[in-house]
Amino acid sequence: MEYKRTKGCSPLSRIFTLDGIIGFGDRARDFTPLHRDRTEARRMGFEDTPVIGADLAARAACLARETEPGPLNIQVITFHQPVYPSKEVKFYAAPCGIIEIGEETMCVDATHEHKVMSPQPRDRTQLVYQERGFWDRRRGEELRRFLDTQEKEDLVVIVAIAPSTLLQYLTRLNEKLNTCEPGGINRSMETIVYRSFCDAGPLDVCVYEERHRPVRDKHMYVFGVDLIDSDEIVARSRITCMTNTALDTRSLRPDYGLSP
Repeated sequence: MEYKRTKGCSPLSRIFTLDGIIGFGDRARDFTPLHRDRTEARRMGFEDTPVIGADLAARAACLARETEPGPLNIQVITFHQPVYPSKEVKFYAAPCGIIEIGEETMCVDATHEHKVMSPQPRDRTQLVYQERGFWDRRRGEELRRFLDTQEKEDLVVIVAIAPSTLLQYLTRLNEKLNTCEPGGINRSMETIVYRSFCDAGPLDVCVYEERHRPVRDKHMYVFGVDLIDSDEIVARSRITCMTNTALDTRSLRPDYGLSP
């Protein structure tokens, strides 16, 4: 369903559907059952299939450009509670690139800005996973068409690529460990785009474990995700997620996802 204009301080609203959640997941390579199967979602403690966080992040980036014209290369987004389908979700836009997303109460908040920045070197001992794929701009165009936006900023696409790669790593890790862990529930994500990447060609994505600490009966992990084009970092994300159990994050070879 397309956005509809609303009155007052909420410029956009949307009703998500299960078909729409699955459609975004297909394009972003997020095949997590809890986003697709109501029974699985309820088993995990959700009242329904939650909207994929990267979908909300991408739409927030589109809206930020609409309300604050100009280049954007930084997004910081925090997920306070799930957004569910079949309910009207309002996107509140405020000055300085702030987007608040919610139903009766705020579920997500995102801030956007532009800064000229350079990536700092990583500690290679923190590298836990590396995946290589072939990037084709058509993938980005397909995602933009699905989001119903003409926005060409790389930020819109990268906020979908980074968490999907982290999800691939967590899924493969859990398969190796033979656990039923769903992969972790995202709490926040910070994305910085340093430059545009190529229209087509190999794209390496590296996952780093930055921090881990127990939080009550769960575990909080902070992962860094770098997108590398021709040996140059073009974007970097920091994703915080919660898991029910501690993960043996070093049990996969770092180059597990690389082609021979």
